[in-house]
Amino acid sequence: MAEYQAIYKCRLCGEEYSGGRTGAAIAISETTKIAVDGVGIHGTRLHGTHNCDDGSCGLADFLGFRKVE
Repeated sequence: MAEYQAIYKCRLCGEEYSGGRTGAAIAISETTKIAVDGVGIHGTRLHGTHNCDDGSCGLADFLGFRKVE
């Protein structure tokens, strides 16, 4: 059974990183809710902060849920 992992990307350093995993139905509804309201029912957010490797603090964007086997 496939799972879906939340993916974020830092605007400052460009690093892509992952968040929590979920099933297909929640990934679809969560992405839709984020697009409309900026925050999902399960706590996934449109934006977050990122601690860059050089010590900087960047703004990260939610990109979507990537399918993982």
